[in-house]
Amino acid sequence: MDLIGAEESAAGLLMAAEPAGAAVGALLLTRLVSPETRSRLLGPLTVLTGVPLGAMAFAPPVAVSPVLLLASGLFAAYQTVANALFVRTVPDELRGQAVGIVASGLFAAQGLGISASGLFAEIAGPAAAIATFAVIGVLAAIPAGIAWRQAARPSRTREKGGVIMTRGKPIEWH
Repeated sequence: MDLIGAEESAAGLLMAAEPAGAAVGALLLTRLVSPETRSRLLGPLTVLTGVPLGAMAFAPPVAVSPVLLLASGLFAAYQTVANALFVRTVPDELRGQAVGIVASGLFAAQGLGISASGLFAEIAGPAAAIATFAVIGVLAAIPAGIAWRQAARPSRTREKGGVIMTRGKPIEWH
């Protein structure tokens, strides 16, 4: 941890901040935000997930870093919405296979991303690596967010009462 000027005891706080933010964000998003609004927030939250991490480029003090990680986690609650929409979109008879394929692809992509960012951190340092990959994430999320917004236009995907429809079935939120 000496690369970021912290005691080893700070490692746990740094590692726990983002997942804690994601858990709190998912709770807030699913309990306080209407299904229609959650769907509209999918793109912006996806983009915003990387924004706090971009501030790591300035090598913030160790006391500030968990706050940035927590904020990123809060925005990462978009995954709750994305997962629900994905599962609901896949036909029942293909759902198990589709979820398995997506999970495998996600694990592989995460492994490659962690490896690449670790190698980059060895060269440029942790702050630069986190910020660089955050910018890459934001840049990748922008067209995805735009595509989602276009695909989920109210005129094409909603019925009366604001129920989102996918393949003729309403997306139910519990």
